[in-house]
Formats: sequence, structure tokens, C-alpha cells
Amino acid sequence: MMRLPLTILLTLLCAAPARADQCIPREILYLHGPRNGSAVPPGVRFVLTLTTGCSALPPGSSRLRLLDPAGKTVALARTRWHGYTELRPPRSLKPGLHRLQRLPPGSKPGAWKTLTAVRVAGPADRSPPRLSGTLSVTVKKTRGSVYLSPCHAKEGSVLAWRARFAAAADDTTRAGELRHVLQRRRTASDPWQVVQYITAGAGTVQRRWTEDHGGWGGRWTFRLLARDLSGNTTAGPLSARVAAPDRR
Repeated sequence: MMRLPLTILLTLLCAAPARADQCIPREILYLHGPRNGSAVPPGVRFVLTLTTGCSALPPGSSRLRLLDPAGKTVALARTRWHGYTELRPPRSLKPGLHRLQRLPPGSKPGAWKTLTAVRVAGPADRSPPRLSGTLSVTVKKTRGSVYLSPCHAKEGSVLAWRARFAAAADDTTRAGELRHVLQRRRTASDPWQVVQYITAGAGTVQRRWTEDHGGWGGRWTFRLLARDLSGNTTAGPLSARVAAPDRR
């Protein structure tokens, strides 16, 4: 079943009057890494977030290509990892400068724009990021906005969560380009739920969020995942068990 963009759903649900300057969803592309000018190992993945929002671009999707040092196009496979899109070249990338380019919707043929240029060197990276220290997750009941629908809220009881941990470290991916995903589940037979997507620099990381549905009562097990730009992932070893307050 086709899913409508959130902005369209909110417009339909809230029945807001039409306006001449109303936002019409368009493609928004954000590059998480690698940074322009970086030295990267063969097989590095170009990590994007593709979403929709208010944009001056015309409708449609961007075209993306990777050029090798000779200006030839390199084949890219697409991989999804917890909401991120990874453009995956072969691990046999030639040493030298590679350019990831974008042709936005509505652009003239040949009007490619370089998103990032990286220099491939050294051996491929097959070592996962390192997580150390402890994962601390706390929760308390407080007052906040309880959403009855996307358009209507009232004051009521909410859960205020806080997670604290040391950012992962990696041999080839910079701290600000490592992706952390915080997950939780109630029992070992339940699937893991994504709670937070976190990209942070080195050192201690702290995230706060509130929740008005779904997290009340019982015990939750949290775990932290970390992934580098070569697609190596560490699941754990950091975990935490937390008892959530009842709604009453």
C-alpha cells in the first residue's frame, strides 16, 4: 500500500484551508558521510537520508553517480540500514579521487553537482566500531503534551527518557560520521524497536525524549548499535534494563 508523505497526511487529517504558499512536499537529500576531502578505504559507503519536505526543487528524484579517478562511472548498489540509505560501491575501488555527484530533479542534462570528493587509499576496513563503558537509560513520569491526533493535544502524563553513553570509536570512520541506533524490546521474543537515531562526536553522548504512548509499564531492555562507513556494525555489548512507570 502506498504511504503518503507526512505533510500530506497532516493536511488531510487537520483539514487546514488551502493557501497559495502551502508547502508541497519535494525531495530532500542529506549526506551523512564521508566528508569532502576525506581519505577513505576501498568499499566505503556513501550514507544518505532521503526524505520529503518543503523544497524549491521541482517534483521527482535525484540521479546519483560515482566517478572514479579516470572519470568513469562506478556501479553503486543501494542498502537500507535503519532509515539510512547506503550507496555501496565494490570493495575493489581503484586508489585515487572519487566524486559522488547528484543531478537534482529538473536540472539540465549534464548539470551534475559534486556532493563529496574522497580519496580512496589503503586496505578495506572490516573491523566494527568499538563501544566501551556503560549504557545508562532512565525514565520518569512527568507532565507534557499528550497527542490525541496529529492535530490535537492535551496536557497529561508522559514519560521523560534519558540515555547516556560513550560514543563509539573506529579506525577509519570519523566520530561525527559513526551512526548510533538505540533500540528497545520487552522480552527476548519481541522484535527490537528503534527509539533514537544518533550521530554524535567523540566523548559522552546524552539524549532526552518524551513519549506519550507505548512505553508505559513493565520492563524494557535497551541496546546500542554502532555502524561505520564501511558497513561494519557492532550490536552491543552495551545494554540496560529499565522499569517504566505505569500510566496511572
